[in-house]
Amino acid sequence: MIVYRDHHRTVPTRELLAGIVRKIALSDHDSIREGLIEFGQLECGIADALLPDDERLADLRRIALRLGRLFYRSFKRRPSRAREEQAQFNRLSYVKIPETIELRTPEGYAFYGLYPESYIAATETFFSEVHCADAVVIGIRSIGTSLSAVIAGTLAEAGVNVECYTVRPHGHPFDRACDLPPIRTGAAAYLVGDEGPGLSGSSFASVARALADVGVPDSNIFLFPSWAPDPDQFVSDTARDRWRRHRAFPPPSDPQVAGCGFEGWHDLSAATWRKVLFCTESEYPAIQPQHERRKFLSRTAPRIFAKFAGFGARGRAAFERLQCLHDAGFVPAPLDLAHGFLFSRFAPGAPVSRSSPDLICVMLRYLAHIAREFPASADPHDLIHMTSTNVSEALGCAWTPERDLTEPLGGARACLLDARMLPHEWIETARGFLKTDAADHADDHFFPGPRDIAWDLAAIAVEFSLPDSAELLDRFVSLTGDRDVHARFPFYLLAYSAFRFGYCELAKSSVDAAEQRRFARAARRYRALIDQCLRRYTRARARANRVQVFGG
Repeated sequence: MIVYRDHHRTVPTRELLAGIVRKIALSDHDSIREGLIEFGQLECGIADALLPDDERLADLRRIALRLGRLFYRSFKRRPSRAREEQAQFNRLSYVKIPETIELRTPEGYAFYGLYPESYIAATETFFSEVHCADAVVIGIRSIGTSLSAVIAGTLAEAGVNVECYTVRPHGHPFDRACDLPPIRTGAAAYLVGDEGPGLSGSSFASVARALADVGVPDSNIFLFPSWAPDPDQFVSDTARDRWRRHRAFPPPSDPQVAGCGFEGWHDLSAATWRKVLFCTESEYPAIQPQHERRKFLSRTAPRIFAKFAGFGARGRAAFERLQCLHDAGFVPAPLDLAHGFLFSRFAPGAPVSRSSPDLICVMLRYLAHIAREFPASADPHDLIHMTSTNVSEALGCAWTPERDLTEPLGGARACLLDARMLPHEWIETARGFLKTDAADHADDHFFPGPRDIAWDLAAIAVEFSLPDSAELLDRFVSLTGDRDVHARFPFYLLAYSAFRFGYCELAKSSVDAAEQRRFARAARRYRALIDQCLRRYTRARARANRVQVFGG
């Protein structure tokens, strides 16, 4: 199954570097955090483009360590040697680096409310229990690049002699392998840092196994994941074994670690928001808690809702998008952006469970507004590949779409979709319908990404079980003049159903029993919709062939 998309962009290296230096020079903690994150992306992109023995990797790591120490001192509000630090970072101007690099989005910083500050706390806990004089810190690229800088910087500030490296595990996702750079072995502590683990736990395990292979005792290897997993749940036998051998030091998940100010607020993260909006568990939609953004709701009036939207430019873009949508009357009012959280006015209401003429009217106006206000670019080939793969899995045999199904896709203009047109994402308030969760799912690490608005139209048809898609499309055409949407819609109806089928199949393997049942029911429904789409397409193609033969 394919549900994740390749989320990267190509940027001019020197331009990115100049921006990092400017942020560090500002000296406030939020700017230094942003510089740390962006330098981690820069270092990761350069490291992936160089050979493992390239001397420039060591130069980058030395600067990363300095930045980790600066980040630590900034967080602890300790004085920094600003002029000395600036000179160190200016050295980057003399390092020969590629003109452009591919930047990959660090998922924890962008989507899951992972604070690099929390790794300071985890490292301090480690050091209080393991009093090491020497340490080797290994970051797993990509996000482990900056996380390892924080771990190493914290240890260095405590007086530990630190060496640090980054690695890129390779191979099958459930059986990763790792090639270590030349590292010293001895009595040091070896700390491996990354976010995750995922379903397999194999990235961490691959580094631990590689360290063991060069003679590092298991008792000297320590894992720094972003959460505390149950090794028995890993799909990889090697990972289950490795995670039982080594101590792990996950950071605290409480955003208070970074001073976010949520004392006394309701924590609605990990799907607990369902308890607030639904009367019984039988009404709950299927949710994978690990894929949820962090969410909080104030207890006192005026009620404020806070949702993690990402650090830096990502958070700012989410705020600006919500402001635009609010001005058009579609979402609650955004109020502020701080510490990566987007604060909005809380709008009391009930999640919708079925369609109505008024709701359909609002949803179509909403999509017409998005198509007009948030244009983007996209190539349909990755979507075609995802659809082919997931439909083949559903059918149990190889399937490839015919050319006449995909040919209409080429000329369509993409946009930053809503990408969450599920019934529970709409609430009915005393003043009408409002959209929730509208800030950033159009450009996260799941499909569809920036795409043809036909994807969201297909979502309405599927999720609200509309019997007549033609009427829906006609009304959209009357709002936008996009007459070609009729030709593009059949593919997107199939693609949406294929994605949701794949997502449900994968999600049910990593949730509790109650959630498994919800995802299994949803998967069966999407599987049936795939069959319906294919039968409808086959009949339409047969009619077209008959017309062609008759006309001949």
